[in-house]
Amino acid sequence: MTIARPKAVIFDLWGTLIESDHFAPAKGNARLLELAGSRVSLAELQAFEDRIVRDVEQREDEGWIEYTRQSLQRLLNDRFAISSPLSLAEQEWVFWSSAMTIRLVDGVPDMLDDLARRSIRRAVISNSSFTADTIRRTLADLAVADRLEVVISSADYGVRKPHPVIFEAALARMSLAPHEAWFAGDNVEYDLKGGLGAGLFTVLFKPPVDEPSGLEGFRRIQRWSELAGLLDQAG
Repeated sequence: MTIARPKAVIFDLWGTLIESDHFAPAKGNARLLELAGSRVSLAELQAFEDRIVRDVEQREDEGWIEYTRQSLQRLLNDRFAISSPLSLAEQEWVFWSSAMTIRLVDGVPDMLDDLARRSIRRAVISNSSFTADTIRRTLADLAVADRLEVVISSADYGVRKPHPVIFEAALARMSLAPHEAWFAGDNVEYDLKGGLGAGLFTVLFKPPVDEPSGLEGFRRIQRWSELAGLLDQAG
């Protein structure tokens, strides 16, 4: 299969560009309660949140819809009569930055620099309950935000990968057709099937042992240094 040279590479976020060892929502909620001066029981609030998240997550995947952190935060504030001095956007950031420590996946800065040298544009589509503003803020802390032209979060659109419309939105924002961009990610259901379903040549990063059969139009790589080889092969 001949691969066309892309004008842009669009990336998944989690497990693709960034990663974290542990997500601790109780730490995020504890910090928000502290800033609000609230005496609400953290254990009671966390149990309520965990129940909501469990109920919603399955429906998200079934319907390709996104339930946002800010919506959940508003619900928690109202349910427990929490009066925060922060906006919902700032509460989201405090929760995000308190609940986990995020780092770049190995090889990401060099890979993004290589794409820039080749004049290939870079973007992100993330399935996330957190907004693109929060994601960009973290990417800025990691010193790569300026290397990514467009950052899209499902939290801002209400639609998750693999629904094609979120890919279409990214392409439209970059004035590109599907055949002019590649998509790269680590998840078979969201990224591989999503990218292929939207008509993009797709790169599966760190592919799982058991891959689905019958899919065409993609390549596999184990590390980001291998992306350069694919681009060298592209016509």
